Amino acid sequence: SSSDTNSKSKSNDIMTSSRKLNANNRLAAVVCVSYPCGFFARILLGWMKVDEIPWIRKQRVPLLFITGEWDQFSSHSDIINLRDWIVSKEDVNLNPESDRELKLVFEPNADHFWMGLEDLVTQHVLDFLD
Repeated sequence: SSSDTNSKSKSNDIMTSSRKLNANNRLAAVVCVSYPCGFFARILLGWMKVDEIPWIRKQRVPLLFITGEWDQFSSHSDIINLRDWIVSKEDVNLNPESDRELKLVFEPNADHFWMGLEDLVTQHVLDFLD
């Protein structure tokens, strides 16, 4: 049917784009939305090995942490502490052109799940990536 053909075409387009991104192996930015790094997150997810934090530290690309002020899994201070830890591990000999942008966004009306605020979080991410 034509919908099956259209679906396969979209799938092929996505795979082709994915291959191009993988072939370049170039990361433009890291965006962490409601990153779970607080006390309750450690209790609930503490058994998991968290490989992305050391990986994030190694990247020399712009980094955005966006979270709601009412996030149940990360407080304002948790995100600040994570940012400070990442920055403290930065190589002090970075030249200015390779130094990365680190931005924090705290949305006053949002919790961890952003219910009803999906457009707002999307706009924050798009503004950062623009």
